[in-house]
Amino acid sequence: MKKIGFIPAIAAIAAMAFSASSWAVTIADLGSPDTLISDVNGTTLPNNPDDLPNSGQETETQWVSDLVGSPQTFVYKFEGDSLGGWLPFGGAAGTYYFDFGAYTPAYFVLKFGRTSYAFTNNASTSYAWVDVGALNEQQGLSHISIFGDDGQQVPEPTTLALLGLGLVGLGAARRRAK
Repeated sequence: MKKIGFIPAIAAIAAMAFSASSWAVTIADLGSPDTLISDVNGTTLPNNPDDLPNSGQETETQWVSDLVGSPQTFVYKFEGDSLGGWLPFGGAAGTYYFDFGAYTPAYFVLKFGRTSYAFTNNASTSYAWVDVGALNEQQGLSHISIFGDDGQQVPEPTTLALLGLGLVGLGAARRRAK
């Protein structure tokens, strides 16, 4: 029976120790509800555009770009089953939050029936926090489009540490085998 070497044993212990330490954004980190920039087919704000003929990707991207005064990039559109993450925010009647997952958009659009609402993601988190009650919307949510962030994942330091320990272990095992 072969004995386990010292370096692979240390690598395994370190991997177990580091694997439990990950961070998450909690509900308390959301800050305040996101800011409504404008809406279409509504009268909430004076800067409503005359018309948003459809809610296609190009149309919404151009609308948001015009509203914020700088070119925006369409990132992703949540619709259908992916809207299941739209949940009531505890303690505040009519407010809801939505988890964008890996994305931290600068802006997002909510589409209810024929009305679209553009918001700024105030806290720049991976969550939307919206006072839906203030929108007086009678129709269900059709989709959420997000803009401004390419959503590139940055590896966590723990992931890189585990990869490094694995490579060290492989190198040590190969060296021992020679």
